[in-house]
Amino acid sequence: MSFSESPSNIENSTQTDIRRGARERKPRQLLSSSDFYTYTGKTYERTRLNEDVTDPDTYEQALLDVDFDKWKSTMDEEMDSMYKNEIWKLVDPPTLIKLIKCKWIFTRKRNVEGKVEKFKARLVAKGFTQQYKIDYDEIFSSVARIQSIRALLALVAY
Repeated sequence: MSFSESPSNIENSTQTDIRRGARERKPRQLLSSSDFYTYTGKTYERTRLNEDVTDPDTYEQALLDVDFDKWKSTMDEEMDSMYKNEIWKLVDPPTLIKLIKCKWIFTRKRNVEGKVEKFKARLVAKGFTQQYKIDYDEIFSSVARIQSIRALLALVAY
């Protein structure tokens, strides 16, 4: 060993060779919908969904969709349900308060063969835009007290 080589350099070079795994590394393979099988009674059949048609992400995309008439009727049903169940009431917006916006969520529900069974449209509030102590001050959540649970279990046991 010469003076230019230090023992630590020799040890480091052999340690990196030893620590390297002998396993052959392969790239990850992602599954596609053609890789799945459906059990249809006695045999397994390959199921391929209609991948050409995607669900709209916004109301504007739903307007341009080929199934707009179905989306429109589904949205009308959702709004009628909200009015009927008195989910909210329409009022004038207060001044100096930031309003919570809402968004339509569109989904095509499919059966086992991949055919569209029904169309779903949900109107959801974007509550994530609120900030604590700015848009609201108090947080409420329904939590059952342990005494209530014990009383209910005692009543059931009796």
